[in-house]
Amino acid sequence: MTEQPCNPNKLDDWQNALIKLADQIEQWSKKQNWLCHREQKQIQEEQTGVYEVPTLTVETNQGRIRVDPYGLNIIGGCGRVDIYAWPNLTQVLLIDYDQGWHIYEQNKAEIIGDWNEQTFIDLARSLVAVA
Repeated sequence: MTEQPCNPNKLDDWQNALIKLADQIEQWSKKQNWLCHREQKQIQEEQTGVYEVPTLTVETNQGRIRVDPYGLNIIGGCGRVDIYAWPNLTQVLLIDYDQGWHIYEQNKAEIIGDWNEQTFIDLARSLVAVA
């Protein structure tokens, strides 16, 4: 991960990015006729305290994925969202940079894709295929 991290004090920007991300995923899921359920969860971080963010459960035709924000304060980026299939927990990481979201396999530093509608659809299908 060679991107420059953003300012870790940008909690409002992070929360807005997560709302926009959830809106995108809901919109893209609807086009696929996938059900999508949004909830709120609390995250507590030392530098920012407690704050709320949206989480999503997406029901594809083949299985369920969860979109679960991990936190703002991460090494090498300015926020992380875990996307995983349920129940096997096959997971990828969505890392936010000032330049946009990038997708990484868990425990690997290589970008496996940039964030867009087709990447999300392909990713959701591949995650549930392993489940």
